[in-house]
Amino acid sequence: MADTHIATVVKDIVTSLGVVVGGGWALWKWGFSEHLRRKREIPALDGEISTTSVATPSENELVTLNVAWTNHGPYPVRIDPTETRIDIYELDEGANCGPIVFPEERKPEYTSRPYMGFIAVVVSPKTTKKIQEHFVLNGNKRYLIVATVVLHQRQLGTDQDLKGFLWYKRELIWPYPKQEEGSAPSGKANNDDSPPGKT
Repeated sequence: MADTHIATVVKDIVTSLGVVVGGGWALWKWGFSEHLRRKREIPALDGEISTTSVATPSENELVTLNVAWTNHGPYPVRIDPTETRIDIYELDEGANCGPIVFPEERKPEYTSRPYMGFIAVVVSPKTTKKIQEHFVLNGNKRYLIVATVVLHQRQLGTDQDLKGFLWYKRELIWPYPKQEEGSAPSGKANNDDSPPGKT
């Protein structure tokens, strides 16, 4: 009688352990697959920035800025129309050698928000969204042009680990160095790919 009772207890314990282990394995497997799915959903944007300019009788030049954002991922990417912007900073030619770093409180000389007023901007998979803006800049000065695309908060909802804004940037020094006669103009600046940042 006692042996039967012990066998029943052991059987119940083994059954319970099997349920716990099996449930834990299923939960871990689901969580890991969900992590991989969310990782695949993280946007994959790539940008190119270029300019063309037209001289005027004065020292000013008419500058056309072209920015192209390509969505290489399999999912649509929602862009925040109020935060996506183009900033132009005037460079100090007397600055010391080294990286160009602006203080956080430094305000750009010119700012454009090309999607301001839009309800929603979406970059579909395998497509390119182009931005074209025009500026009047002093041809005797040097400028740093920064194009920033900010993802919409609803886009961030796909990954709970992301905090704040997720953005991509492309930068360009204007004007380009003058090309020597016979050399091919570059006409385009495409920064090396870098991981997105958070602000």
